[in-house]
Amino acid sequence: MSGFYFSHPESRYFAVGKLGADQVANYAQRKGWSLAEAERRHIQFVLRSVGGNKTQACKILQIGRATLYSKLGEVEPK
Repeated sequence: MSGFYFSHPESRYFAVGKLGADQVANYAQRKGWSLAEAERRHIQFVLRSVGGNKTQACKILQIGRATLYSKLGEVEPK
């Protein structure tokens, strides 16, 4: 089985990888979160997993830097 796993941020026994949109939607529904909230939390989890390295997080998530900033609600530095 491959993909990202939501888990406790301090856990070391789950791998990080890309989650499918249906997996994120299902998780959001079970938690009572909006899809945007689940995506934001997942991105934050991945960022914590890579020590805040946004380039590495983008590679893992398979998204561009502009998308990363957009989903986090941040403005991309120029």
